Amino acid sequence: MSRQLSVRSFFNKPSNCDGVDKRGEKRGIDAVEDEGQPSKTKTDNVQPAAEGQASGKELKREYRVQWEQEFKWLRREDGKMFCDICRKAKMSNGFVRGCTTMQKSALNDHKSSHSHIEASRVVNQSVAMVKHVEKSQVACNEALKTQLKVVLHMANTNTPSHLYPNLIQLLQSAGCPDLNSAHT
Repeated sequence: MSRQLSVRSFFNKPSNCDGVDKRGEKRGIDAVEDEGQPSKTKTDNVQPAAEGQASGKELKREYRVQWEQEFKWLRREDGKMFCDICRKAKMSNGFVRGCTTMQKSALNDHKSSHSHIEASRVVNQSVAMVKHVEKSQVACNEALKTQLKVVLHMANTNTPSHLYPNLIQLLQSAGCPDLNSAHT
């Protein structure tokens, strides 16, 4: 009695009788015999594959360093692909957890996904907010420096402290750029 090698042979469908599927992976009895051996994955290899391979050869699913030029947000760690933008925005998707599908189509799908687009918007807004806060802090610091110069001048000239508001008002009316009503 012969052993059945695949589901196809059960249904009398023509099959590849060498126990290897179209991708070159063992199946059926051949796959069971190799269970104890460590599997060899193609995704851990980071060597760039040759472009324009012959049509008879199968493309290898490998990470390609040149993808980082097209997808500036792409990072590779521990054999997985990650999205810096989605990580910064604290999104929850496959490129935050780590994507093992080493295909350019996976990168294009992620780039056009709602999650990535929303993450890009969030990151851009947070960058704009940080710049605005920094600019505001610089303006506040300059106003504080000017106010301290007025206080130092008052101390050096023995000017009474009740004149401080009048001196600040004088500087504002003279157009001192560091003093405005929001910072005094």
